[in-house]
Amino acid sequence: MAWPMKIDHLLDLYHEFLILCGLHQEETEHDPTALPPWKQQLIQWITPRAYQQDATRPPRQIPCATDLQEAGVKFRKKQLPKNPFDVQFSRGGILEIPLLQINTNKKALLTNLVELEKHMTGDNQTVTSYVALMDSLINTKEDVALLQQAGVIHNMLSTHQEAAIFFNQLGDSRSLYDTNNNKFGELFIRVQQYYDSNWNRSWACLIHDYFNSPWAVMSVIAAVILLSLSTLQSFYTVYSYYKPS
Repeated sequence: MAWPMKIDHLLDLYHEFLILCGLHQEETEHDPTALPPWKQQLIQWITPRAYQQDATRPPRQIPCATDLQEAGVKFRKKQLPKNPFDVQFSRGGILEIPLLQINTNKKALLTNLVELEKHMTGDNQTVTSYVALMDSLINTKEDVALLQQAGVIHNMLSTHQEAAIFFNQLGDSRSLYDTNNNKFGELFIRVQQYYDSNWNRSWACLIHDYFNSPWAVMSVIAAVILLSLSTLQSFYTVYSYYKPS
Protein backbone atom coordinates (compact mmCIF):
# COMPACT_ATOMS: atom_id res chain seq x y z
CA MET A 1 0.00 0.00 0.00
CA ALA A 2 1.44 3.38 -1.01
CA TRP A 3 1.20 6.31 1.38
CA PRO A 4 -0.71 9.30 -0.04
CA MET A 5 2.12 11.70 0.83
CA LYS A 6 5.83 11.76 1.57
CA ILE A 7 6.86 10.58 5.04
CA ASP A 8 9.97 12.29 6.42
CA HIS A 9 10.38 10.66 9.85
CA LEU A 10 8.70 8.41 12.42
CA LEU A 11 6.70 11.21 14.04
CA ASP A 12 5.37 12.19 10.63
CA LEU A 13 4.46 8.54 10.00
CA TYR A 14 2.58 8.34 13.30
CA HIS A 15 0.73 11.57 12.53
CA GLU A 16 -0.31 10.34 9.09
CA PHE A 17 -1.46 7.06 10.62
CA LEU A 18 -3.77 9.00 12.93
CA ILE A 19 -5.19 10.96 10.02
CA LEU A 20 -5.73 7.85 7.88
CA CYS A 21 -7.51 6.17 10.79
CA GLY A 22 -10.25 8.76 10.52
CA LEU A 23 -9.11 11.29 13.10
CA HIS A 24 -9.45 14.13 10.62
CA GLN A 25 -12.64 15.91 11.70
CA GLU A 26 -14.62 17.43 8.85
CA GLU A 27 -16.49 20.63 9.57
CA THR A 28 -19.06 19.79 6.91
CA GLU A 29 -19.88 16.43 8.47
CA HIS A 30 -23.46 16.22 9.70
CA ASP A 31 -23.67 16.13 13.47
CA PRO A 32 -26.81 14.30 14.67
CA THR A 33 -26.54 16.02 18.06
CA ALA A 34 -26.67 19.54 16.61
CA LEU A 35 -29.57 21.66 17.76
CA PRO A 36 -32.38 22.34 15.29
CA PRO A 37 -32.62 25.94 14.00
CA TRP A 38 -35.61 26.90 16.17
CA LYS A 39 -33.77 25.88 19.36
CA GLN A 40 -30.70 27.81 18.26
CA GLN A 41 -32.90 30.88 17.77
CA LEU A 42 -34.43 30.36 21.23
CA ILE A 43 -30.97 30.21 22.80
CA GLN A 44 -30.03 33.40 20.97
CA TRP A 45 -33.19 35.08 22.28
CA ILE A 46 -32.60 34.22 25.96
CA THR A 47 -28.85 34.92 25.85
CA PRO A 48 -27.71 38.46 26.72
CA ARG A 49 -26.41 40.24 23.63
CA ALA A 50 -23.20 41.17 25.42
CA TYR A 51 -22.30 37.49 25.69
CA GLN A 52 -23.49 36.22 22.34
CA GLN A 53 -20.85 34.85 20.00
CA ASP A 54 -20.82 35.13 16.25
CA ALA A 55 -22.66 31.94 15.32
CA THR A 56 -20.59 31.58 12.14
CA ARG A 57 -17.16 31.90 13.78
CA PRO A 58 -15.93 29.63 16.58
CA PRO A 59 -14.68 31.27 19.78
CA ARG A 60 -10.94 31.02 20.40
CA GLN A 61 -11.62 29.21 23.66
CA ILE A 62 -14.55 27.78 25.60
CA PRO A 63 -14.99 28.00 29.40
CA CYS A 64 -13.12 25.57 31.62
CA ALA A 65 -14.68 22.36 32.93
CA THR A 66 -15.70 23.72 36.35
CA ASP A 67 -17.35 26.78 34.80
CA LEU A 68 -19.19 24.62 32.27
CA GLN A 69 -20.42 22.38 35.07
CA GLU A 70 -21.92 25.40 36.84
CA ALA A 71 -23.83 26.14 33.63
CA GLY A 72 -25.25 22.61 33.56
CA VAL A 73 -22.79 20.89 31.23
CA LYS A 74 -22.11 17.26 32.16
CA PHE A 75 -18.97 15.33 31.24
CA ARG A 76 -18.94 11.68 30.29
CA LYS A 77 -16.44 9.18 29.02
CA LYS A 78 -17.16 8.38 25.38
CA GLN A 79 -18.16 4.75 25.05
CA LEU A 80 -16.74 2.88 22.04
CA PRO A 81 -15.21 5.97 20.39
CA LYS A 82 -14.32 5.78 16.71
CA ASN A 83 -10.94 7.32 17.53
CA PRO A 84 -9.21 9.16 20.40
CA PHE A 85 -10.58 12.48 19.12
CA ASP A 86 -14.23 11.41 18.80
CA VAL A 87 -15.65 14.24 20.92
CA GLN A 88 -19.38 15.06 20.84
CA PHE A 89 -21.63 17.60 22.54
CA SER A 90 -25.25 16.45 22.80
CA ARG A 91 -28.48 18.43 22.99
CA GLY A 92 -28.82 17.74 26.70
CA GLY A 93 -25.58 19.52 27.50
CA ILE A 94 -23.46 16.35 27.72
CA LEU A 95 -19.86 16.59 26.53
CA GLU A 96 -18.56 13.11 25.70
CA ILE A 97 -14.79 12.69 25.40
CA PRO A 98 -12.76 9.49 24.91
CA LEU A 99 -10.52 8.54 27.81
CA LEU A 100 -7.17 10.36 27.83
CA GLN A 101 -4.34 8.94 29.91
CA ILE A 102 -1.97 11.72 30.98
CA ASN A 103 1.57 10.50 31.61
CA THR A 104 5.09 11.62 30.74
CA ASN A 105 5.04 9.76 27.42
CA LYS A 106 1.73 11.32 26.40
CA LYS A 107 3.04 14.77 27.34
CA ALA A 108 6.02 14.35 25.03
CA LEU A 109 3.89 12.89 22.22
CA LEU A 110 1.30 15.68 22.23
CA THR A 111 3.99 18.35 22.43
CA ASN A 112 5.85 16.93 19.43
CA LEU A 113 2.68 16.42 17.36
CA VAL A 114 1.59 20.02 17.94
CA GLU A 115 5.06 21.22 16.91
CA LEU A 116 4.89 19.01 13.82
CA GLU A 117 1.53 20.43 12.74
CA LYS A 118 2.91 23.97 13.01
CA HIS A 119 5.15 23.23 10.03
CA MET A 120 2.61 21.34 7.95
CA THR A 121 0.77 22.92 5.05
CA GLY A 122 -2.98 22.71 4.57
CA ASP A 123 -5.49 22.16 7.35
CA ASN A 124 -3.86 19.18 9.09
CA GLN A 125 -4.56 20.53 12.56
CA THR A 126 -6.35 17.58 14.15
CA VAL A 127 -4.05 17.13 17.13
CA THR A 128 -3.67 20.89 17.60
CA SER A 129 -7.46 21.30 17.67
CA TYR A 130 -7.78 18.51 20.24
CA VAL A 131 -5.11 20.07 22.46
CA ALA A 132 -6.87 23.45 22.15
CA LEU A 133 -10.07 21.79 23.38
CA MET A 134 -8.37 20.17 26.36
CA ASP A 135 -6.46 23.36 27.17
CA SER A 136 -9.77 25.24 27.27
CA LEU A 137 -11.32 22.67 29.59
CA ILE A 138 -8.32 22.46 31.93
CA ASN A 139 -7.20 25.62 33.71
CA THR A 140 -6.72 24.45 37.29
CA LYS A 141 -6.29 21.27 39.31
CA GLU A 142 -10.03 21.41 40.07
CA ASP A 143 -10.74 20.99 36.35
CA VAL A 144 -8.44 17.96 36.24
CA ALA A 145 -10.16 16.45 39.28
CA LEU A 146 -13.60 17.01 37.75
CA LEU A 147 -12.68 15.40 34.42
CA GLN A 148 -11.01 12.47 36.17
CA GLN A 149 -14.09 11.92 38.33
CA ALA A 150 -16.18 11.89 35.14
CA GLY A 151 -13.89 9.25 33.63
CA VAL A 152 -12.70 11.52 30.83
CA ILE A 153 -9.04 11.57 31.85
CA HIS A 154 -6.75 9.33 33.88
CA ASN A 155 -4.02 11.46 35.39
CA MET A 156 -0.88 9.38 35.96
CA LEU A 157 1.32 12.36 36.81
CA SER A 158 2.28 13.14 40.40
CA THR A 159 -0.49 15.70 41.01
CA HIS A 160 -3.52 17.24 39.34
CA GLN A 161 -1.69 20.56 39.45
CA GLU A 162 1.10 19.13 37.28
CA ALA A 163 -1.44 18.00 34.68
CA ALA A 164 -3.08 21.44 34.65
CA ILE A 165 0.30 23.16 34.24
CA PHE A 166 1.16 20.88 31.33
CA PHE A 167 -1.95 21.82 29.36
CA ASN A 168 -1.60 25.50 30.27
CA GLN A 169 2.00 25.55 28.99
CA LEU A 170 1.10 23.61 25.87
CA GLY A 171 -1.73 26.07 25.30
CA ASP A 172 0.66 29.02 25.11
CA SER A 173 1.14 28.34 21.41
CA ARG A 174 -0.74 30.75 19.15
CA SER A 175 -1.34 27.98 16.64
CA LEU A 176 -3.84 26.41 19.05
CA TYR A 177 -6.24 29.29 18.54
CA ASP A 178 -6.42 29.46 14.78
CA THR A 179 -10.21 29.40 14.54
CA ASN A 180 -10.10 28.89 10.77
CA ASN A 181 -8.51 25.44 11.16
CA ASN A 182 -10.16 24.33 14.39
CA LYS A 183 -11.59 20.87 13.72
CA PHE A 184 -13.91 21.28 16.70
CA GLY A 185 -15.12 24.72 15.61
CA GLU A 186 -18.80 23.74 15.43
CA LEU A 187 -18.55 22.05 18.83
CA PHE A 188 -16.96 25.20 20.29
CA ILE A 189 -19.87 27.29 19.00
CA ARG A 190 -22.54 25.02 20.49
CA VAL A 191 -20.77 24.67 23.85
CA GLN A 192 -20.40 28.45 24.09
CA GLN A 193 -24.06 29.00 23.20
CA TYR A 194 -25.12 26.50 25.85
CA TYR A 195 -22.90 28.19 28.43
CA ASP A 196 -24.22 31.68 27.57
CA SER A 197 -27.86 30.62 27.95
CA ASN A 198 -29.48 32.13 31.05
CA TRP A 199 -32.03 29.31 31.00
CA ASN A 200 -29.40 26.57 31.22
CA ARG A 201 -27.56 28.38 34.01
CA SER A 202 -30.74 28.97 36.03
CA TRP A 203 -31.85 25.36 35.61
CA ALA A 204 -28.42 24.12 36.72
CA CYS A 205 -28.59 26.33 39.83
CA LEU A 206 -32.07 25.01 40.61
CA ILE A 207 -30.90 21.40 40.35
CA HIS A 208 -27.80 22.09 42.43
CA ASP A 209 -29.60 24.00 45.19
CA TYR A 210 -32.78 21.96 45.53
CA PHE A 211 -32.22 18.53 44.01
CA ASN A 212 -28.64 17.68 44.96
CA SER A 213 -29.64 15.12 47.61
CA PRO A 214 -32.62 12.87 48.46
CA TRP A 215 -33.41 15.02 51.50
CA ALA A 216 -33.52 18.15 49.37
CA VAL A 217 -35.86 16.44 46.89
CA MET A 218 -38.14 15.32 49.74
CA SER A 219 -38.18 18.85 51.14
CA VAL A 220 -39.22 20.27 47.77
CA ILE A 221 -41.95 17.63 47.39
CA ALA A 222 -43.22 18.34 50.91
CA ALA A 223 -43.27 22.07 50.18
CA VAL A 224 -45.24 21.49 46.97
CA ILE A 225 -47.76 19.29 48.81
CA LEU A 226 -48.21 21.86 51.58
CA LEU A 227 -48.62 24.65 49.04
CA SER A 228 -51.21 22.60 47.14
CA LEU A 229 -53.16 21.82 50.33
CA SER A 230 -53.04 25.47 51.37
CA THR A 231 -54.31 26.53 47.94
CA LEU A 232 -57.16 24.01 48.07
CA GLN A 233 -58.11 25.14 51.58
CA SER A 234 -58.21 28.77 50.47
CA PHE A 235 -60.28 27.85 47.43
CA TYR A 236 -62.90 25.96 49.45
CA THR A 237 -63.03 28.74 52.04
CA VAL A 238 -63.79 31.33 49.36
CA TYR A 239 -66.15 28.97 47.55
CA SER A 240 -68.18 28.21 50.70
CA TYR A 241 -68.41 31.94 51.46
CA TYR A 242 -69.96 32.81 48.11
CA LYS A 243 -71.98 29.60 47.74
CA PRO A 244 -73.00 28.38 51.17
CA SER A 245 -74.72 25.00 51.31
